Order: sequence, then C-alpha cells, then structure tokens
Amino acid sequence: MIKFKQSINKIVYSISKKIIFITIKYELFFLCYLILFVNIRRIKKIKKPQENKKNYKVLVLSKSGGLDDLINSQEIYNKRILYYLIPRGLIRKIYNFYLQEKLYDYRYLTKNKKINEQKILYREFLFNILKIFQKLFNLDAIITFNLFYKADREIQFVTSKLGIKFIVLQKECVHSPVEEKIIEHIYKHHSGKYYGSKVGVYSKAEKQRMVKSKIIDKKNIEITGCSRLDLCFKYQNIKPIKNQFLYYMIEDDRGTPYWLNKVYNKNYLNKFFNNKKNKKVSWSFLNNAVIKNLIFFAKKNPEIDIIFKGKTGVHSRSQLPKILPKNCKYIDGGSGHKLLIKSSLIICFNSTVIMEAIAAQRNIVIPFYKIKNKFQKQFLLKFNLKKYLAKNEDIFFKKLNEHRSKRHKPSRMPDDEKFVLNYYLGNIDGAAGKRLNNFLESNICSLK
Repeated sequence: MIKFKQSINKIVYSISKKIIFITIKYELFFLCYLILFVNIRRIKKIKKPQENKKNYKVLVLSKSGGLDDLINSQEIYNKRILYYLIPRGLIRKIYNFYLQEKLYDYRYLTKNKKINEQKILYREFLFNILKIFQKLFNLDAIITFNLFYKADREIQFVTSKLGIKFIVLQKECVHSPVEEKIIEHIYKHHSGKYYGSKVGVYSKAEKQRMVKSKIIDKKNIEITGCSRLDLCFKYQNIKPIKNQFLYYMIEDDRGTPYWLNKVYNKNYLNKFFNNKKNKKVSWSFLNNAVIKNLIFFAKKNPEIDIIFKGKTGVHSRSQLPKILPKNCKYIDGGSGHKLLIKSSLIICFNSTVIMEAIAAQRNIVIPFYKIKNKFQKQFLLKFNLKKYLAKNEDIFFKKLNEHRSKRHKPSRMPDDEKFVLNYYLGNIDGAAGKRLNNFLESNICSLK
C-alpha cells in the first residue's frame, strides 16, 4: 500500500511539473495553488501535535541535511506545529519561468535592469500564490535550509508583507579557512539583505560572519547547534562491531572554493588564497593512496571487514579495483549513521564525519600524507587533532593495527575535541535538538 501511494505521488508530481507552466504563463493563481497543494505531504516522521491546542501550519522547502536536523529535533520535542513538505522542484519551475538561470544562490545582487524587473514579476506572482495559501491552507510559516537559495529570495520578501513567518535553518555552516574568507566577502557584497523573520545557525562563527556582513540584524539570528549530531552522542554507549573499519572516501575538492567556479571567476577566488599563484588543490592523490593501503591491509587481515563509503554523485565503485578482497565492500550514498554505530574505527579526512565520530566516541584515523605546505592547509578544517593524524603510510598501518584490538570505552571528551564540535556545529552536549525546538516555538507559535 505504501509503495502504491509513493507511485501515485510520483505520477502526480511528474504531471504537475509539466502543467504548472500553463498556470504561471496565464497567471492562473488558484490553479497553480491547487497544483502545489496536491503535492504537499505531511512529514510523518514528526508526530501530529495535540488537537486540543492551537496548531500552526508550516511548509518546509525540502533539502537533505537540513531536513534531518528538523526531524531529529521535532520527532522528540514538537507539541504545536504541523509540518508539511512542498517539493522544491515546483518552486524552481516558477522561479525559472521568470529568471531562468540568470542568478545564482551565492550571487543574487545584480545591476542588470531587465533581471531586476523580472525579480519583481516573480515576487508579484508569489504574493498572489502565498496569499491563497494563507487564506485556504492557514499557512503560518515557511522553513528553508539556506538563506541564499535563489528561488527562495523573493519568498522572503513576500512573506514579510503577508505576515507569514519565514525561518531559515542554515545548514551550510562548515567551511575551511579560505572558504570562510570568501563566504564573508560574498555575504557582504553579492548576496543582498535577508528579508525573512529569523535565522538559526549551527555556530557562533557563522553568526558572526552574517552579522559582520550586515545581511541580517543581530537580533534576528540565533545559535541552535546541529541537532542531527544529537544522534551521535546517543551512540556513545552502543558497542560497535569489533572488527569493522569504515572509510568515508575523500572528496577531491573538499574544503576548496571550487564549487563557486560557476558563479565567480578564478581571479576573484584566487585573491583570497594565501599563495596568490594560480594553483589548484585536489585530494585525489590521498584518496587513491588510502584505498590502496586499505586493500593491502584487508588482504593481510581477513578477519577485519572494511567498508568503503562513497558519496552519491562524487564517488563510484569504479574507483576501487574490479576484484575486491572478500572482507571489503563498497556502499554508495545514503546516511552513514547506521554504519557509524557499528564500526569500531572511522577513517576520514577534512569532513564533518570526523565530528560525528567524535560525538559517538568512535576511534578515528585521519590520513594526512604529503600535506605540508601552507597552500594546502588553508583548505583544511580547523581540527588540530594531532593524535588522530597519520602523516605517512607507516603511521597509517601502525594505527590500523593498534585499533584491531582496541576496546570501545566511553570517556570524557577532551578540550581539543570540544573546540571542534563547538566551533563548527555548536553542539558539545547533545542538546541541540532541544535548542532548535525552543527556537522554532518562540518564533512560530507566538504568531496568534
């Protein structure tokens, strides 16, 4: 029955994407509302609140990561809010009708008169749609997960005029030192002011970047921490499988600003580098070396299971040898939490996975071969966890062998690990979900 409903929902969504164009072109506002309405789904992982109280209706513009934060908090603490998912793809259809691909998530300001006129037309269409939502759906608030999504920017403005709360739970808060400099400059000069109600961020560092750039008033931004990290704290007392090592495959450009290449030219990005020469960094050499080392180790230690965890769209099975040892396995995509629970050793580099492993109190090894110069180090997250570093292959193998027999024993978190969790994710106590709930209640449930 569930699969049947899912199939029907996919068909409805597919048809909706094709016919919504007509309602936009001829300004058929009510029909457009109906198309959006039939695609809305209640988030069932969050229980319905009690009906004897005033309940508040919230539309969530879905995005992975951010949605996990919301669910991890609200499946425990929610008492007064009804959450509904609305497909982001349909909102993009409306956006593209007016603005196509002329703007970017991290470059919304433009001096182009024609584009700014199209922004106004897009805004006016949204005003008419959201006015209907407010009247017929009893919409109280909208939640999204990045302040800078281009299709959401005019929604911020419209909701402020209609009295609908617009809440951002900013999930992109983890940046390397060079990314931090670039992001702050983009905030200040290329993004434009935030017109929504409130923003919740993971960390003090991200709050300071936003306030310093003057895109938002200090009173409208709060630190909630990363609520999905709460789960990892709960794993501390769960005993892992003794002989399972988990390698989160390294992303070639993790910590670099190259994801902004489509938006800004090389000269703009390079001026923030410590070394002004036009160099490019890639961690592919490290990923290849670790794969080679782990397969060698697996052959020598058949009692150890080694999982290679890839990221969908980034890694592939073809990066590994065609024939793997029987104790090796490649897993593509999906949440890594279930694997994290079971694994006794986590091998990763320059990733939030390290923070998840710290919170779960799992053993950690960070491959760090041939990383010596300042140019490379500006792309690394501020971990400074020297005890976990394997600066060459000999140290790497030594650490793997040490962890073959190391027992899982929860202990007090040291200060250097607390710094990492606090600086990037604002969560050293496993209570970010509760803080997020307080943030949502105070800013949504005080409406009426």
